[in-house]
Amino acid sequence: MQQSAFSKALTKLEKFNEFVLKDKKLRALFVDGEYDFLQAYQVFFFSYLTGLYGAEGWGSTDNVRESKAGAKIRLRQVVAVLWSAFSYIWLILSRRQVIIFGPDRDTSSTYYCDFRASNLYRGLQEKKIKFIEFFHTIFDINFISRAIYRHRPALYLEPLDTLYKLCEKLKLVSSNKLPPLDINAGEETELFRTLISTYAPYIDRSRFKIRLLRRLLSLTNVQTAIGSEDMRYYQELYVACETLGIKSYAFLGGTISKYYVEYISHGETGTRVIKPSFLIVESNFWKNELKRWGTYFAPEEIIIGGNIKADHNFISPDAKAKKAEETITVLVPYETIAPKDEILKYIEKLSSHPEVIVIFKFRGDRDLTTQAREYGLPDSHQDNLKLITNLSEIKDFDIVLGTYSTFLYEMIGKLKPVVILKTGLDWGEGLVINKLVDEISIDELNLSEKLKEIKNISTPDLLKRRQILFGETIPLRETLDLILK
Repeated sequence: MQQSAFSKALTKLEKFNEFVLKDKKLRALFVDGEYDFLQAYQVFFFSYLTGLYGAEGWGSTDNVRESKAGAKIRLRQVVAVLWSAFSYIWLILSRRQVIIFGPDRDTSSTYYCDFRASNLYRGLQEKKIKFIEFFHTIFDINFISRAIYRHRPALYLEPLDTLYKLCEKLKLVSSNKLPPLDINAGEETELFRTLISTYAPYIDRSRFKIRLLRRLLSLTNVQTAIGSEDMRYYQELYVACETLGIKSYAFLGGTISKYYVEYISHGETGTRVIKPSFLIVESNFWKNELKRWGTYFAPEEIIIGGNIKADHNFISPDAKAKKAEETITVLVPYETIAPKDEILKYIEKLSSHPEVIVIFKFRGDRDLTTQAREYGLPDSHQDNLKLITNLSEIKDFDIVLGTYSTFLYEMIGKLKPVVILKTGLDWGEGLVINKLVDEISIDELNLSEKLKEIKNISTPDLLKRRQILFGETIPLRETLDLILK
């Protein structure tokens, strides 16, 4: 079992932070005014390092994607600038008080938004709260169609980068030149020099965006910003809101781990951390996990709140006794950054047992053929291997197996036994540490017996797991009542 790219990157990032913090001159490069950009840019350093070590399916190494922009992309960028300008004027005139920030997606057909925030849109609609959206976008082929079919004015973050580049070319903004980097970090010297020389200059761009956002928001009636947290894109918005007394509430969606370095303190610099006013998590489980990892958020800044994707509808335990069937049906979901070659070995070993049926669940928002190819799976069903895209395609299953995905957590809520597969990726270690799941190895000697044991975990034990993970979960409407009171 090889050490994952994430583990290697985290170790290297810790060494980099230690190296920079020990040198006053290097530390000063990442301080601007009262703000700590060494902390703010942790997500960029880590993305760079994970890419260096071969991680696939992980975030961009920059919050502005440099590409060979053709005429069509330039056109979309111009449209974004013009549409943002129109929407900004509309924001001033309409005197709307709420900003919704998030990714520019249209995967929810009901609200024409990112489906992962559909519950938020539903809640605001029910409360008749008028808002304007502030999107991070990509200038793909569907950019203009999303803007048209949404039927709502919207602001975009990317035009701020376009304006910065224009002002830089016209020499309307001053950039602090990076001094010669005379550093000695042994075998890591060139890597650390690259990280510093690449990302320290970003501070000029961040400063420009903060000042511009502050000026623009100061002319509006905005009082609250709500959205899905992503430190790659909304850092400058958080600072602008803070300086104007606008409260920002960032919902932590999906699952996080020790590899979400943007929430973990790198060390003290004596400056302020860039962050939203409040981080909203689903339960005390996540609040405790953040504390265990060493977050910089104070306890009072982490709110137990609702889920912006959907309120949990927990089922009552089935009063019927479990049938003592010999067949064991295990479900394996597609996971973006899972070590797929290792997962394939598990699938092959499991499906070789005549009493085990393996069901592989694809993601419905990705090309199915590509997903199958990533895992090395066949294009169709085999004797003990079934391929599905929706749970409605099967009657039931006994156990869920995976490495980290949100789906595993959701299944704990549905009282399903969940198993973490031991691989080079230890993303799901929090589930193991907190005894919410079982764990198996590819070298398990009595695999069938182990699975039978897991299949027959008692209902009280499954309820205990759900209580630990979701015990304090509340409906989103209660969280919105608190935010918008």
